[in-house]
Amino acid sequence: MKWNKLSVRCTVETQEAVSNILIENGAEGLQIEDEPTQEMVSLDTYFAEDFDLIPLVARIKEQIANLAEFGLDPGDFQVGTEQLDDSSWADEWKKYYHTTRISRYLAIAPSWEDEGSFDAQTTLIKLDPGKSFGTGTHPTTILALHGLESVLSGKHESMIDVGTGSGVLSIAARLLGAGHIEAYDVEDESLKAASENFALNYCFADINLKKNDLLNDVNGQYDLITANILAEIIVPLIPQAFEHLKTDGKLILSGIIADKLPLIQETLHQHGFEVLETMNIKDWYGIVAVKLQNS
Repeated sequence: MKWNKLSVRCTVETQEAVSNILIENGAEGLQIEDEPTQEMVSLDTYFAEDFDLIPLVARIKEQIANLAEFGLDPGDFQVGTEQLDDSSWADEWKKYYHTTRISRYLAIAPSWEDEGSFDAQTTLIKLDPGKSFGTGTHPTTILALHGLESVLSGKHESMIDVGTGSGVLSIAARLLGAGHIEAYDVEDESLKAASENFALNYCFADINLKKNDLLNDVNGQYDLITANILAEIIVPLIPQAFEHLKTDGKLILSGIIADKLPLIQETLHQHGFEVLETMNIKDWYGIVAVKLQNS
């Protein structure tokens, strides 16, 4: 199978804004490479062969050019595409993806690389990127992992992972001591990638993976719900999460760009949540909230 590589070369100043543009246009994984001048950066992502890139490229060019209206200088930016087969795609990822410490107690390593030297307290997640997924090191994923690390106490908490993607949050939760885990996604490619990563971490039997849209048709209440998805999708998820969390249950949200943070905070307040912690990496935000009481 062949894959379309979409590349954007832009100024370092606009890197976060361009990352957000790509994600809002369907990119779920990004490779970021600084250029020797340290003034420009390259961002790469991948789409299936049958994905129509012509209107997408035109839309992305227009949105990057419009960044000047917000005081950002995109410079002499470039947007290009390249077709790759599976083997070329794998070689591309291996150039960028290496064993990385994510937090005090979590590290991520690809299957083809040595696991590195970590202390006994570090939990290592083995993660291979699917064709549409990142390496677990994007700021939104790191924020969600930090949230998990702060909330889980090893008491076999029950959890739902909404929009599981590569499965990294479910894997981390299981390795950190969560009990029953439900992992949902609407995309077949996501389910395939997650299944493979669950097997890499020997936790396939411990996580119930299935195709599902947000929390539609879900029964019961859980200790924890996580979602690293776009803010526009988080908004309708919040009232569903309230219904399916136990009192004092935690909601971990990530994928929130700075200008959407007030919307998410207000929506949480309106639906009976208290924000316990707000985290950020540059313009990306994550939230840990608690359900105050049953309605």
